[in-house]
Amino acid sequence: MRLFRASTFLILSALAITGSSATFAASDDTLILGTGEGTVIIQQVSPIEGIFGEWTLIKPFNKSEKNTGTYYEDPKAPTGSYTIVASPPEGAKANVEVFLDDVSISISDYPQASFTLSAGQKMRVVVTYIFTQVGTVTVMSEPAGLNFTLRGPNGRVLTGITPAFYPSMPQGLYTADFEKIEGCVSPPPQSNRLIKGGRISLSIQVACANLAETSQEQDRQKSLKFVSVTVDGTLVTYKDVPTSAWFALFVHKMIATGISTGYRNAQGTLTGMYGPENEVTLGELAKIAHRVVGIDETETRTQTGNALAKDTWSAPFFASAETHGWLIYQNPRSDPARPVTRAEVVATLLQAFDVPVRWPKGKMFTDIAMDTKFSNCIETAATDGLVSGFPVGEGSALSAFRPDQLVNRAELAKIVSLAIDLYGKNSPDFQPE
Repeated sequence: MRLFRASTFLILSALAITGSSATFAASDDTLILGTGEGTVIIQQVSPIEGIFGEWTLIKPFNKSEKNTGTYYEDPKAPTGSYTIVASPPEGAKANVEVFLDDVSISISDYPQASFTLSAGQKMRVVVTYIFTQVGTVTVMSEPAGLNFTLRGPNGRVLTGITPAFYPSMPQGLYTADFEKIEGCVSPPPQSNRLIKGGRISLSIQVACANLAETSQEQDRQKSLKFVSVTVDGTLVTYKDVPTSAWFALFVHKMIATGISTGYRNAQGTLTGMYGPENEVTLGELAKIAHRVVGIDETETRTQTGNALAKDTWSAPFFASAETHGWLIYQNPRSDPARPVTRAEVVATLLQAFDVPVRWPKGKMFTDIAMDTKFSNCIETAATDGLVSGFPVGEGSALSAFRPDQLVNRAELAKIVSLAIDLYGKNSPDFQPE
């Protein structure tokens, strides 16, 4: 026993004399001697810009550190045991994934994780927030076109122009402050509390003697003639979509839900033109089908097999469509700029919504036989009420589908809107204001 104690003393003395650094960490009842340093990196990821939680990192020797930043790095972290605990923002939960030298070693659905750092290792922790307790916030005014500031939970501040529509907002208290119209009484702020799955509307009505002369009221009168939607915080009036047109409601729904925005100029600014009579291209259909069902095209890591789509804006949508097995995108020689047909639109939307198709009978339309391409999709869509045929003759009970007829943007807006109602999730995000 004396020899053991003496040896231990000599070892510790030698470390002290040579200047070597030593780190001790207690594990149960055993004293472990470790040396060296490593790297600890912590990242926070949130789907809502600027909204993150707070994390606490418990280090060796019972030291701890709190932080709200999106990126933290300690290149000289002492070796030993670590525990990270995340506090999610309001309305969210947290997942924690730990990487050792960029290789995932653990994933937790709880807001904490533990790991051991050895000398020379790099441990990276990614805290991802998922907002599950969300609802929809609408900011309105009469007249429309008022600037406002919206304050919500987690310190979030948004600015925009009425009317504005915000889906997937965390639950909590929201307050909207509206700009003052010259010559009118200052509008009071409006507040309301949003609950999970709920909808709140923060709205005011301004009335004063010179209201008709204000730019806001003049813009409102103009918006009564044409469809107007707030896009990217700006009220856009679509001069080629009259409110009296049969397709106005469908186009409004496409824009209000973010599926389509209309045309932009070279600088990316909206032109106020939707192009309802323009034919829909293969590339445009791919993008819209992704947006309507919420598929993120960037998650597909492979390149498109279509040589004509490569190096174009439609490339990621083609690659994703190919990966998902969408039938009309399997031909690698298809031109992304070619117009699409009624049959192709129906087949693609049914595949995107993952709708089970029925065996075709060949008796619904005069121009659709059992062996017609996409006949199963066409008859399924017709049975569900998504599409209908064209009368063959006056007073005739027979109808034709016209599968090869090209589709314009107004017609696509109607089909997509109906598909959302028939096959989409029954959520507020699909209901435009």
